[in-house]
Amino acid sequence: MKICQIFCLVVLMCSPAMAIDLPWWVQRVDVTYGGVGGRGAVTLSGQWRDTCIPDAIGHRQLGGNEVQLEITQPGLNTACGDAITPWSLTEEFGPIDSPRFSIYGSLVSVDPRDRNVRQNLAGPDLLASVAPPSAFNSKD
Repeated sequence: MKICQIFCLVVLMCSPAMAIDLPWWVQRVDVTYGGVGGRGAVTLSGQWRDTCIPDAIGHRQLGGNEVQLEITQPGLNTACGDAITPWSLTEEFGPIDSPRFSIYGSLVSVDPRDRNVRQNLAGPDLLASVAPPSAFNSKD
């Protein structure tokens, strides 16, 4: 087995998401693949500047091959400081009915006094296209 193949296998077993261009509001997406009928998890992370960092994540599944995440942050008019702040949120999902699925995400601003008052800031954006680790194995 070639060195490149070994490296790819190790990385994809931990995070089987195919590389895509991420939207401005998230810098990293890590997916734990639970397999068909199993549960998985997705972790979103990044750095936030001048506004309150995302503080909650939720999801809904559409059919057997799409997971939609909603990431919320306190309203833009809320004073949070002007520092660059790292953030990370994890959400479990599943079971999944398909070996291949997509993860989409939306960023929503909420009023900290009444989180039912919401404003969509971005998305839905494609965050990951996931296939079983064996789908990435090349045959040499």
